[in-house]
Amino acid sequence: MAAALLVLQLSGLSMHGQSAEAAKVSIWSGLYSIEQAEYGRQEYMDKCSNCHADNLVGMFPAPPLRGAGFVTRWNGKSVRDIYSRIRSTMPADEPGTLSRKETFAITAFLFQENGFPAGENELTGKPKELQQMMISLEK
Repeated sequence: MAAALLVLQLSGLSMHGQSAEAAKVSIWSGLYSIEQAEYGRQEYMDKCSNCHADNLVGMFPAPPLRGAGFVTRWNGKSVRDIYSRIRSTMPADEPGTLSRKETFAITAFLFQENGFPAGENELTGKPKELQQMMISLEK
């Protein structure tokens, strides 16, 4: 179902005849693959854990990337918001050096670590598409 919604969204349609701009896709529909999250784990350990810790709890001033604080911070925001934040400002000592692939993989890893389900396809997309993918506490 998630893949069908994403295909409809990318084609500019929705199940109710709405445009892609009006169609939102929930993080609970499985926006990343397990393999992508595993690659993201490797990239996270290499590029992010120095500040955010191996267990994602953060070390001042780097915030935690797992748990209630993380989920609450990003609740109601889009995947584009978190992707853009990571891509443009991380790692803190070399901002903007992560590739698109690395950024998507690290984002997938963060979603996995926060209990959001994996799907069949890798997380990817253009900014407008990512803006329609929503992070939500509610399923």
